[in-house]
Amino acid sequence: MVSVGTFQAGIASNVIPESAVMELSVRAMKQEIRDLLIKRIHELADFTAKSYGASSVVEVYDSYPVLTNSPEETDFARALALEVFGREGVLESVSPMNASEDFAFMLRERPGSYFLLGNGEKGEKGGCMVHNPGYDFNDDIITIGATLFARLVEKHCR
Repeated sequence: MVSVGTFQAGIASNVIPESAVMELSVRAMKQEIRDLLIKRIHELADFTAKSYGASSVVEVYDSYPVLTNSPEETDFARALALEVFGREGVLESVSPMNASEDFAFMLRERPGSYFLLGNGEKGEKGGCMVHNPGYDFNDDIITIGATLFARLVEKHCR
């Protein structure tokens, strides 16, 4: 997934700007796919600039590695969430997501599981993902989230 976070150029609609800056976020489920996306960004920037007699510069800042959960730790967390919340309180068939998260660095060193705690239904308080202008943390989930994490630690340390 490639998303445009910012695009800055010029100050008037009828004047061709001298330069432009675009900042992208590149996320993928596998490192080789992420590498291919970055390669294609370089190629597209170069081709587009040359077609207008211009030049391009692409700077890649390797921020976060691909986040990959350990199956064993994910099964452990899922089973415990089912104990705490019951079947109706756990979404098990959720599509993988392209998370850009510093927890990925920890998962490269040790097995673990990155999971989400529901914040609310769509259209309700907290009913969207973070990094969304409509996001509003739902304080009502603090107790249930703390309960789950306390149980994870308690059961893991036995």
